[in-house]
Amino acid sequence: TIAINEDDYAGVGYSRGIKEDKTSWVAFFKWLKGRGLDGVKLVVSGKNAWGMLKAVEEAYPEAKY
Repeated sequence: TIAINEDDYAGVGYSRGIKEDKTSWVAFFKWLKGRGLDGVKLVVSGKNAWGMLKAVEEAYPEAKY
């Protein structure tokens, strides 16, 4: 996972053992939030990431997917 802030700083998040289900993505997004990731405006992913879509809606409801 790569995030870019307003200053064009790219940060990378990685989690071993993540699955493509909602539960795994919610846990990963909570981990990112715990590391200070907030203000997410856009999430981009492959089209087969239904679990991620549902997790984004829960973790970052203001973000567009």
